[in-house]
Amino acid sequence: MPEQRSTRERIEKTIEEMHEAGCIMTISGVARESGVNNASIHNRYPDLACRIRELAGKVAERDAKQELSKRTGRNKQLQDQLKKRKNEIAELKEMLDKATSVNASLDLENQSLKAKNDSLNKRLGLPLLSNTVGKLDKNYTNS
Repeated sequence: MPEQRSTRERIEKTIEEMHEAGCIMTISGVARESGVNNASIHNRYPDLACRIRELAGKVAERDAKQELSKRTGRNKQLQDQLKKRKNEIAELKEMLDKATSVNASLDLENQSLKAKNDSLNKRLGLPLLSNTVGKLDKNYTNS
């Protein structure tokens, strides 16, 4: 009987040490560290086998919670980045709308100025700007 107590104590001590270290526990791992075979734990110490399974489940649960916490933090970080990017896109769209509006206004002003220029050139008998620009464009693309 004293030998069994000694074996039991070794197994209990191994379980405690592995648990405190946060190791993932298995019956075969505890048996190996205790210097006994798996069957001894299963057959002679079923209560310790249950305890090992219980603690292994707790360690796995703890690890899963830590992983979930990490992923939740990363998810929050990515959501924050996404929100920033959406805000940047909204700002850029607003800037594009303003630039498009300014461009349209300048285009209208340019057309108006060309028309006034053509009107003045016509009264003075000079070539029209719209005809000259077209010819210059053609000459430029042909060279």
